[in-house]
Amino acid sequence: YDKLKEGYEVVGARRRTRKGETATHQFVSRIWYRVLSRISDINIPSEVGDYRIMTRRVIEELRHFQETHGFLRGLVSFVGFRQTTVDYDRDERSSGQGKYNRYFGSYKIALNGVIGFSSKPLQLMSIAGLGFSGFSFLLGGWYVLQKILGVSLIGGLPTVVLVVTFFSGLQL
Repeated sequence: YDKLKEGYEVVGARRRTRKGETATHQFVSRIWYRVLSRISDINIPSEVGDYRIMTRRVIEELRHFQETHGFLRGLVSFVGFRQTTVDYDRDERSSGQGKYNRYFGSYKIALNGVIGFSSKPLQLMSIAGLGFSGFSFLLGGWYVLQKILGVSLIGGLPTVVLVVTFFSGLQL
């Protein structure tokens, strides 16, 4: 709250420690934030979860998005405004069980982050598509060469293979 008084409009809670989490989860989380910072088109602070305090102005800006499964950490960074973090040590859950799926919940969040805030997957798929289409032309040349050399091919197979590989590349 004091940071809001200083003029910041978003103050995120950055975890210094993660008590109660397995070493594997902590390791995967650390790696995930490194990957996200490298491939993201915007700056998303690491180790800052969804717990934060925001001004009404920021909230109203976030409400303009029609996201049903939005990656809040990225959306808040995307809208801008003056932002900072406050470090804290996260304690273990004192009682009860969370409803968060400990196996697939993080993966869904990670996928939303990568797809929503990076153009790298789209670029990768475009390159793969060009590769597939290029491969279909090479394969077509190979089939023509086999035909010239008199190799007996199964009727219709080259056409089907070429059409499938070429259009798969176009779709990618």
